[in-house]
Amino acid sequence: MSSLDPNTAITLTVTRFPQNLLIPNGENLVSFQVRNNLGKEGDFKFSFEGENLSISLKTEEFANKITINKDETKTIDLMLNPTADGLGKLIINVYWLKFIEYTIKVQKIRDSVSSSNINAILDTKQFLPTDFEDKFNHNEFFGSANKGENKKIEKEINFLRNSQNGNSAPQNGQLTTVNHVKEIDTLLKELAKVYLETNEFYKALETALELSIENERIKFYYNLIRAY
Repeated sequence: MSSLDPNTAITLTVTRFPQNLLIPNGENLVSFQVRNNLGKEGDFKFSFEGENLSISLKTEEFANKITINKDETKTIDLMLNPTADGLGKLIINVYWLKFIEYTIKVQKIRDSVSSSNINAILDTKQFLPTDFEDKFNHNEFFGSANKGENKKIEKEINFLRNSQNGNSAPQNGQLTTVNHVKEIDTLLKELAKVYLETNEFYKALETALELSIENERIKFYYNLIRAY
């Protein structure tokens, strides 16, 4: 039976999970079976996140976009390593990449139009001048000097946010808050670029949505998509 509901497009079943306390550098293997319920071939993207856990993906084909055939079942193997005492959380995000094609009717008129005909048409039209300039630069999103330093940038952002929340000085509190917001936005953009360069596209988009100014947030979000 086919399913076009994104919530039921795929089934994720746990087949192996450690039944003991997770120990650093131990054999903490987790296995899942993934089944395509679409009733047709589908493209999916998986991302894995951990709280108090580092995650190592052992099934390389799930590192990027993966195509799963109708009713096909595949296995995902993850290795978990605790990074702190207490409770850990494993988060699996599944994205169904649905491609939509439209068929339109077209008609070929002619191979070329003479310049005289074009000039005659333009003489009857009035065009308003435009100052629009597309300042998008693909190179600005790659070649970051902070490549591989996403954890460091995340710590800087958390430090600034904690400082901002803990600031109670009545005289310069407002100015400090504004400066912190600007610094955080700058770091968020840099972090998104690092994620983009390490092929963590969805994390880059999620980071862009944390920007404080709406217009800048929307512009940067779509520029990330253009760069990707």
